[in-house]
Amino acid sequence: MQYLHKFPTDVPFQVLKKFEVIRALTVSPKILFLDEPSAGLTNPELVEMSNFIKNKLPANSSLILVEHREEMMKLLTSRTFKLEQGIITQIVD
Repeated sequence: MQYLHKFPTDVPFQVLKKFEVIRALTVSPKILFLDEPSAGLTNPELVEMSNFIKNKLPANSSLILVEHREEMMKLLTSRTFKLEQGIITQIVD
C-alpha cells in the first residue's frame, strides 16, 4: 500500500513487475502467459520474483513462460521446451 498514491516513475522497477503479474491474475486465468518477467532484474530480484509468481499462481492454473534466464525457468517450471528458430529442440521434465 505504500505505493498506492505514487506515480509509476516513483515506484521501484521490481514492484512494477510484480504489479503486472497481479494485474494478469485478477481475471483468474487458467493459463498465465509471462514474457521475460525477469528482464531488468538482478539475480536476487529474479529469485524473489520467481517465488512471488509461484506463490500467487493458483493451483488450477498453468504457466507458459518465455524466458532466457535458466535460473527462473528452473525455479518456476516442471517442464521446459527449448526453442531454436521456432523449432522445439529439447524437452526437459
